[in-house]
Amino acid sequence: MKTIVEKMLALRTYYEFTRQVGHTNLLKEGLHNFAKKKLVLAFDKDETFWSLKRKHILTWHSFNQNTLAGHDEPLAIDNGVMYTMLNEALTYIAKLEDEVDESRYKLHTIKRTVE
Repeated sequence: MKTIVEKMLALRTYYEFTRQVGHTNLLKEGLHNFAKKKLVLAFDKDETFWSLKRKHILTWHSFNQNTLAGHDEPLAIDNGVMYTMLNEALTYIAKLEDEVDESRYKLHTIKRTVE
């Protein structure tokens, strides 16, 4: 079974190497055909591009833990945002793994000097 990191790496790689194949068009057409209220998480609030009212477009750069407060609509995430989320998460995980490795090394060094 693959780890979450391996799955995230596979998704990031997929998005990286399948640019310009229609990810955003698929999302736009799906949003257009969905008759109920909805939200989209994108890089900008171009309502003409998304064919949505500005208040239904959330931007990645202003997104925080309070952005979704009060909303109960379905949320669609643009592939560019998804790639960025995966990349930032993987970078953060790698940083934490480095910190764990460094701590293990220090602990090993301390144990050796005590023995």
